[in-house]
Amino acid sequence: MANTLLKVAIIQLALSVAVSFAVDPGMVSRVTPRGFDFLAAAGRRKAEEMARGHRIPDQSGSTGPVSYHVSGMKITSFQIPRLSIRTENDGLWVSSHLQLSINGHFHYSAPFYSADGSFDATVGDMSTTFYIRVGADTRGRPHVSRSYLGCCNADHVSVDLHGQPGWISDKAAAYLQDYVNDEACPQIFPEITNMINQQLRSLTMLEEIYDGLELDYSFVSNPRMQMSSFDINHKGEVYAIDQHSEAPGPIASIPVDSDQTSMFYVWITDYLVNSAGYVLHSYGYLERNVTENDIPTGTKFSLNTSGFPLSVVFPQVRKMFPDMMTQFHVNSTEQPVFRTTTEKMTIIICGDVSAFVMQEDDTLAYLFTLGARLTTSFNVAMKGQNVTWRSKVDSFKLELLETAIGDLNIDMIKRLLPTVMNTFINKMGAVGRNLPSFQGYYPTATNITLGEGFLKIGTDIQQLHTPFEDLLRAIFFNE
Repeated sequence: MANTLLKVAIIQLALSVAVSFAVDPGMVSRVTPRGFDFLAAAGRRKAEEMARGHRIPDQSGSTGPVSYHVSGMKITSFQIPRLSIRTENDGLWVSSHLQLSINGHFHYSAPFYSADGSFDATVGDMSTTFYIRVGADTRGRPHVSRSYLGCCNADHVSVDLHGQPGWISDKAAAYLQDYVNDEACPQIFPEITNMINQQLRSLTMLEEIYDGLELDYSFVSNPRMQMSSFDINHKGEVYAIDQHSEAPGPIASIPVDSDQTSMFYVWITDYLVNSAGYVLHSYGYLERNVTENDIPTGTKFSLNTSGFPLSVVFPQVRKMFPDMMTQFHVNSTEQPVFRTTTEKMTIIICGDVSAFVMQEDDTLAYLFTLGARLTTSFNVAMKGQNVTWRSKVDSFKLELLETAIGDLNIDMIKRLLPTVMNTFINKMGAVGRNLPSFQGYYPTATNITLGEGFLKIGTDIQQLHTPFEDLLRAIFFNE
């Protein structure tokens, strides 16, 4: 009876974990074979830079009647001529060839004899092949759930024990080669796997994207292999930091295709963008006071009642409060709504604008409050490395909600504001915004595709080089 209850409890626990893990992704990312080639090349360069000069812990042991102690070891040369990453079934095969040189100090003792001194050792070719299966733990962090060593073989090993006979150096080289092939690799590989998982367990899977806002990109399922690509389903939701309340609204299903043209892809659902709008609205990010200090210098615009454009759109205010500075309080009244179709992206914004005038005693006199609802659509495109856009105001509703200065005619601002906004937004959109670079790498050949409830971004990555950087690499790293 006890065993039966235990089995039922285990099944219920497994089902509850499976149900809690079955979350529709707000974002999907993909690494293609070309992306793995880039990651392998970038990882190879990074590993070579990190390994040069790295110190190796002291080693002691014995072989037969000879005991030894090796200390002060440092990697003097480290190269990875080949490194490749490929998908297979539900995991990744990583193959590498490396070459390294080490120097240090040795001491050995044999019956009736001992010696010490410095040495140089070289491994001319060390090939490794190993398999890892990447899963996700219960907190959505990546986890190496399975791994095994395919092969590990050190060849062309030479050791020079300075001041010792050549045959002793040859014996040391043979021992080192046998030790690496038979003992070191099988012992080190599980330790490396554990070290990787320790590092992965330290991940929060949260990235601050704005002051007080963070993106949850945790895994909501185990990564899957598709057509030699590596696809990851992410939570894909924006939260206020330390305030993880779920945003309302459905998550569109992403019809992930088999495109492998670019190195990397990301599918972003409307839900991800709308979760950011939910947080911005709920936590007061879309509320602020606009003063003269917020007007860019060098423009013709002013918030003076006798200046442009207030004197034109609100002549009644100019007459009642001539040559006085105004201040506007702007706040959202509803969560902004973002929608994507195959033809365009649309955003709906609702808010109130309250106007005040600064009196001579530095107090504010309330004027009026306007309620606005704006629906604008836009298309995006790539122009070189810039994201460009063109927008169109689909609808604009403006009404006078409250006034302290009598009936206010807002017909002119109703007519002018959509045109002004279109002109201003499209002027910026024609120039666009540069795609961000990160840690010396920048995206290139980026393409954007719109879908029903999501947008798809594909990109390649290149390393950002400058002549000065190349010179430093040549001097210090012999590249």
